[in-house]
Amino acid sequence: MLVKQISEIKVVESKGIVLILVGAFSFLLPFFVSGPQILLGSLVNGLIIYCAFNYSFSSCFSVLMFSSLGALSRGVLFGQSTYFLFYFAPFIWVGNYLLFKVVGEVKLNYWMRVLLASSVKAGFLYITAMVFFKMGVVPKMFLESMGFSQFMTAGLGGIGCYLFFKKNG
Repeated sequence: MLVKQISEIKVVESKGIVLILVGAFSFLLPFFVSGPQILLGSLVNGLIIYCAFNYSFSSCFSVLMFSSLGALSRGVLFGQSTYFLFYFAPFIWVGNYLLFKVVGEVKLNYWMRVLLASSVKAGFLYITAMVFFKMGVVPKMFLESMGFSQFMTAGLGGIGCYLFFKKNG
């Protein structure tokens, strides 16, 4: 009984350490990968998809938020227009949450989940960008980066996650 409790504590501790590392990595990633968006976004979305399959939302909250804060802090994606990410940050968090939730909870095969989740995230962020653009808040370049690019990076993140964990696990 005591051995079982000790082993359960070690599992919880190791999961906690992994989550701390993944959260820190998601924030620091923009400091090591300065672009392009397709690469950085794919890596971040791959982390989110990994978390969706292995952890609860409360455990992955930092991963869903820290990547956009890292990108905003580093200023890597849009050059002088990076400050516009400030307006998008809460919506990116919601988009990341939608990706996490759909991948983690929809009862479809892996590829359909990734396709659906990528579409939901990209659709949500595109609509947000369209509203901001129509209001004159952001330049037109954000329509592409918050639409099709988000779909591609989420899909490529799903492919990368599948290939990495299939090969290594």
